[in-house]
Amino acid sequence: GPASQQGAVLLTGLVLLFVVTLFGVSGMQSITLDERIVSNMQSATLAFHGAEAGLSNCEANVQAQVGKVYGYGSFPAGWWEDEANFWNSAGELTNFVGEVVAPPRCVIEYIGDGAASAELNYAPTNEASSRPTYRVTAFSKGADPATEAILESVFICPGGCVTGAEVEQYGTGS
Repeated sequence: GPASQQGAVLLTGLVLLFVVTLFGVSGMQSITLDERIVSNMQSATLAFHGAEAGLSNCEANVQAQVGKVYGYGSFPAGWWEDEANFWNSAGELTNFVGEVVAPPRCVIEYIGDGAASAELNYAPTNEASSRPTYRVTAFSKGADPATEAILESVFICPGGCVTGAEVEQYGTGS
């Protein structure tokens, strides 16, 4: 009779409530994961833009003949991984407006003229064969200290740049 069915309705209602609760918790976890992914992507994008700005800044420094230029091969092994010593002593981009935890940094290596750079698999065109060639490496962190970006470019100077005479060896201070 009707009295015996009242417990079944309660049990069915509790099971449905439990299922709906599971769907809600699952949806919240999915949203939380999506928010973390978006946050990490934003931090990676900021780091990438910071490194791009560092590259542009260092290339402009080469043309303006300001800043330090190091000789090719003068950096210690694994230098790009040594944030505490190497990157903290590299040139700092102070006018970057991105919300990064530290200003982007960059280093410039003088590779040589176009002929010397061809030996390093940086093959210049004929018109650039006698121009000074540089490897510019930039480092930036994102909004999260764990997010990093390192970019590198080969810059063939159009003229009036730092030449081999002004190059110093890393670690010598000269």
